[in-house]
Amino acid sequence: MLNTSVAQSIVDQTMSVLNVNVNIMDVHGTVIAAGDPSRIGTFHCAAADVIATGRKKSVTAEEAAQLDSVEQGVTQPIVYKGAIIGALGMTGEPSYVEKYVELAVLTAQLIIEQEEMKQRGFQEQRVRESVLLDLFTGRCLEDPEVFRQRLSFLNHRWDRPQRLLAVRLEALEDQTDLIRCQQLKDRLTDLIGRYRICGCSMVGCFLHQHLALLLPTREEEASGGPWEAGLEDLARLLQSETCGRVLLVRDALCRDWREAPAAYRRAKGALEIAWRWPDVGPVIASEDYRSEYALFQLPAQARSDFWRSVLGRLLRGKAEQRDLSLHTLQVYYQNDMNVQKTADELFIHRNTLNMRLNKIRTYTGYAPQKFQDAFVLRMAMLLRELEEPKTEKERSL
Repeated sequence: MLNTSVAQSIVDQTMSVLNVNVNIMDVHGTVIAAGDPSRIGTFHCAAADVIATGRKKSVTAEEAAQLDSVEQGVTQPIVYKGAIIGALGMTGEPSYVEKYVELAVLTAQLIIEQEEMKQRGFQEQRVRESVLLDLFTGRCLEDPEVFRQRLSFLNHRWDRPQRLLAVRLEALEDQTDLIRCQQLKDRLTDLIGRYRICGCSMVGCFLHQHLALLLPTREEEASGGPWEAGLEDLARLLQSETCGRVLLVRDALCRDWREAPAAYRRAKGALEIAWRWPDVGPVIASEDYRSEYALFQLPAQARSDFWRSVLGRLLRGKAEQRDLSLHTLQVYYQNDMNVQKTADELFIHRNTLNMRLNKIRTYTGYAPQKFQDAFVLRMAMLLRELEEPKTEKERSL
């Protein structure tokens, strides 16, 4: 409660206002903070008397001359929550410093109370973070009944479905200064704690460099309107605060807290995939990357072997022909394999489109017009994108 750090803070703040020396002693009468550092660790006999009797003690210059290592001044007990926790001594003519001692002790009590509140808040924050970490990582499912009781520490609305959000911030990527990194996380945590979307507050925590959040949402607010606008505003606010790219992923509604771990895994997977493309964002839906997420679970070598075996010959051709073929396939599948819509979007005749598709069949052995072959080609393209992310130039072809 009264440690050396708090005690020295009391001494420094008091001496910055009053031009007198101040000492703080613990319950044993040992000096733990002082204006004169050489006094720290020494025994203060007046403080020992004050702590034993609970009464203020004044020492005049004449009395101090008869005692060993004692100076004139006034010493008063520091009482906190009904108990004596130490003593404060002020050096000087007793008639002069006596009027300031009580004020200094009152200041000390306020500083101690503030420090205790700060420590309590810090401990409560650590407890909340522990609960959230267990929730998002799935450890909550090891003993659901016990965890249900721990959820009360969050002081969060569980009477509504929860929208899980995952955020990735460029400012935290490859950050080597751990102190600055933690300061940024603390600042963003405070910002998130004060932010409201449709009148609802969020709870969340950092998992390594990702920020996971839960937002209570009414069923009728689950999509569109003010709710989506609130997410866009949040992403822009985080971009402004961090001066870097921000990608925010929203997952499906969780109607029970047990669904949160799976929702976080999906959102984290979408983050990992979409982050590869600089022009994606700032707000995306994890369901838009469901296929990519499923394919991304395959071993890296298996992914590479598959797309290279399907697209290898096409990719080894001339760059202009390769890019034209891949772009044609992309637009063709985006238009649900509708020849006329694809031709219109590419500003070519449908016969020209069919010639391109037939040429792709010649190179790959797979006919883009047949569903089974189209599935293989589309999957190969997705796997290639996961390994070789598109640049903005490639995406604009």
